[in-house]
Amino acid sequence: MLLAALLLSAPATIACPAPAIGFAPPLDRPLLLERRIERELREGRFRQQIRYRLRFARAGRGFRLTVEQIALASDGPPELLRLLALQEESSAGETLEVTLDSTGTILGISESPAAPERLAAALARLRTDPGVATRDAAEQAQIGAMLDRLAALTPDERAAIHQAKIERLVMFAGRPCAQAMVSTRDGARYRLTAAAGDSWELETVPGSFPDRPDAAQGTDRAVLSTATGLVLRLERQTVVRVAGTERKALESLTVSTDAGPPQP
Repeated sequence: MLLAALLLSAPATIACPAPAIGFAPPLDRPLLLERRIERELREGRFRQQIRYRLRFARAGRGFRLTVEQIALASDGPPELLRLLALQEESSAGETLEVTLDSTGTILGISESPAAPERLAAALARLRTDPGVATRDAAEQAQIGAMLDRLAALTPDERAAIHQAKIERLVMFAGRPCAQAMVSTRDGARYRLTAAAGDSWELETVPGSFPDRPDAAQGTDRAVLSTATGLVLRLERQTVVRVAGTERKALESLTVSTDAGPPQP
């Protein structure tokens, strides 16, 4: 009886339709990436929606990806929104150039030449914002330390922050599939749960995220296009336990064809 119950409760798995996932991003038309974030705060809830335009092009034996932020909208506590409005001014229209090899591995990321100056100007505005001045001394010190840390980031450290976000788009590209399992480059394991045509559905195996603290538990569900090697949809749900309380966070990524004109 116990064995039967375990078999019935085990998640269904299927055989890998292919031994590996290729990488062939579309070169004829830009893509639209929409990132949504929702987090529970100590007081209230924070929501943010960011849109990026993506353009792939050939670059030697690999590819070049241009990422342009085209829209940002936020909703949450007024004090937080005031600070985010200043951040938005510094990042609106920001462009990144990403170099990838033929398998979809990110080789390098470069910011636009004006990015460091825009970041410095945004940090200067944040330091003098009235919303910071009205907070108590401890909060002001915490915000000041955070701004100091941002100001001290090296180009490589800023690139690593950008890469962590962009990596999700290509996290399955070039990866092998065996026994209905796919591991990303950072060691996270995903189970293949459905496959139809060139669309695969995957979800995380519990405890498979080496980069998440023990206090954070969560689940990822992804839809992959094996025709391109790109993640078309990703939903990440996380529960963070802090001082005996639980706070939920939801992040989603959606990739679609941009309605703009085809690339030349």
